Amino acid sequence: MNILCEYCGKRTGIFCIQLGETYFPSRDWDDFCVPIVSDWIDTVNRSCPGSAFRLYFMDGPYYLSCQRDPHRVWIRAIDDHDGSVRGEETVPFAELQARLVETAKTLLPYRENSDNRDSDFGMLEDGLKLLEQGISRKER
Repeated sequence: MNILCEYCGKRTGIFCIQLGETYFPSRDWDDFCVPIVSDWIDTVNRSCPGSAFRLYFMDGPYYLSCQRDPHRVWIRAIDDHDGSVRGEETVPFAELQARLVETAKTLLPYRENSDNRDSDFGMLEDGLKLLEQGISRKER
């Protein structure tokens, strides 16, 4: 699993997930990077082993359906136009966390030069801190 985020400080940027050879929703998907990553971090922070959760894209009926066990997450890319599964992969939960940390850290430097300096960046920063604290607690 890989999160592709090509953001340059505007409201939207290229944002998609790569599961194997599949890009979801598509390789050139344009969406609201900062609020999506912030929401995904919040959702992952609140998840617990045995839980199911969804990671939504803002634009369009696309989401990642996730089922978490203590160490892994089964991710299915769902196109809610027809309910089809466009890709799936099982990844270590720590890898999902690490990908979100990486992505958030690439977004934060754009805060000062962004036309989107509102609470989205503050929520992203707060969620990132909680996620990093959770990761470091598990490493102890």
